[in-house]
Amino acid sequence: MTVFSHSDYLAIFLSVKGAVVATLLSLPFGFAVAYFMTYKRFRGRIALDVLVNLPLTLPPVVVGYILLLLLG
Repeated sequence: MTVFSHSDYLAIFLSVKGAVVATLLSLPFGFAVAYFMTYKRFRGRIALDVLVNLPLTLPPVVVGYILLLLLG
């Protein structure tokens, strides 16, 4: 059986805390985009659809590399 140290628990807590904060911050934007894509007609709707679905179709390594190029 693996025994976790205090620093292991702190790292796990930090990961969970970061995931919860990121989810709570992105949830309103996700609902807004979903609402507009479902009920509104506007120019660029297809481009927004592609942008939203792109991370689902690309492997995570490719998405990480693109983010590294854009933000790095």
